[in-house]
Amino acid sequence: MYNNVDPDWKKIPNWLEEIPAAARAHFSTNFSEDQKYNELVISAYEMMLATGQVLRETMGNVELSGRSFAAHFWNRTFEFPSRKFTMGPYGMRVVDVLFSRPNLSARYLEEVWRYDAATRLLNASAVLGAVWPSSTGRAPPDRPACGYNGELCDTPSGVLPVDSRSMVGIAIAIGFFVLWTVYLVRNRYGKYDADNPWWSINAEDLVFFNMMFKLQVASSLQMCLLLNENVNCA
Repeated sequence: MYNNVDPDWKKIPNWLEEIPAAARAHFSTNFSEDQKYNELVISAYEMMLATGQVLRETMGNVELSGRSFAAHFWNRTFEFPSRKFTMGPYGMRVVDVLFSRPNLSARYLEEVWRYDAATRLLNASAVLGAVWPSSTGRAPPDRPACGYNGELCDTPSGVLPVDSRSMVGIAIAIGFFVLWTVYLVRNRYGKYDADNPWWSINAEDLVFFNMMFKLQVASSLQMCLLLNENVNCA
């Protein structure tokens, strides 16, 4: 199982009381005890704290544009009591990811790997994380070998390299499937001998089941006859 890092609730008991108090005073909204532990509300509060910090840093700059103000958030990590708050290069929040596995002896889900989104490193955090559950025993990379658009591989015309053995295997599998299908159809519906082998396809064997295709052909012929009376539309 994987999930993002939860706030450290034990370090923010004052937030859990101050946020509901503000909601009750200013918006006539009452939080139940369970609603106090609301990660969405905490995330919004963290964003407000980051905004306040940037405002304090840029308060004397009267020539600051909106884009320049936003740039103060990019590629930056804010440290809060709840957790660290990291913004990426495009103004999106970058969050760490936790991977958990069942600890059968303790009977609970134990955190075994933690992916640090800022450093792009996957670190084992428990004994169960010594080996990744795959054929290689290693975690997959955080991006394809050639990048998401092939930009990391030097190939002509941006064409990604393809394993020729895989392509040959797929082609052989498709060929066997086609031949087997033809064999089954001819064996069930037709007769074959030395002059009419099972792998030959006759025109009468081709049956069109797509009624939309037939309607489209008929409509095209009708339009052709209406617009070009002296033209052979066959």
